[in-house]
Amino acid sequence: MSRAVKAFLLSAFVFPGLGQLYNGNLKKGVICVLAATFGFSILLLLGIFYLWMEYAPIYPAPPTPELRTQIILNVLRRPSLFLTAAGLVGLWVYSALDAVRGSKAPLPEEA
Repeated sequence: MSRAVKAFLLSAFVFPGLGQLYNGNLKKGVICVLAATFGFSILLLLGIFYLWMEYAPIYPAPPTPELRTQIILNVLRRPSLFLTAAGLVGLWVYSALDAVRGSKAPLPEEA
């Protein structure tokens, strides 16, 4: 398997930035990993916050399937949640494509 394919698979299917780290581009790889970790953390916190904001006013009521569906749909309609998820997808695509592009450059010890 070529270096470009391995770098792509690491960044596309494991975690953004691992392909850059595999290619030896440590600065870009660390930045991508940290940005993805930060983005996932923000997405998780926003999701928990919005779920609480939707369920808190009706808290004593038992969560029926219809109520759960309505709460989840209301949470998914929030623009900040959608924009954060879109940013993460963009970072993931950029990381995978950049890993392929970076694999064509000579390794630091080969230069």
